[in-house]
Amino acid sequence: MALITDDQTVGNPCRVERFLGEGTFAEVYQVRQPLLGRHATKVFKARDMTMAEIDDLPQEAVILSQIGHPNIVRVFDAKVLEIPQGVLGYFTMDYVARGSLEQHWKSNRIQPMPVRAAVNIVRQACR
Repeated sequence: MALITDDQTVGNPCRVERFLGEGTFAEVYQVRQPLLGRHATKVFKARDMTMAEIDDLPQEAVILSQIGHPNIVRVFDAKVLEIPQGVLGYFTMDYVARGSLEQHWKSNRIQPMPVRAAVNIVRQACR
């Protein structure tokens, strides 16, 4: 179940457009900031996090905000969001269209992914 809803405001001010997916620790939403356009917001599932705990997250937001590379998304905001169920940590990053690697892999289930395509994906990840 999604932690936040479509059309909800997050951050400065981003409006949630849709739920994109989730992992073990977080959910990801497509959001739109009026001046800057479309982004993605990652909302951590752990409730009632303090800013100190947000700072102690696996440093993903900090590391991503400091790395400038075309194959790595930029993070530009990390804060807390208060919802009726508690306080959640989140960060906002570049939105990358076309889905996840898992979705890409599943789209080729009828036949194995060509070796050249798989090598290209691994090469991009290594960069």
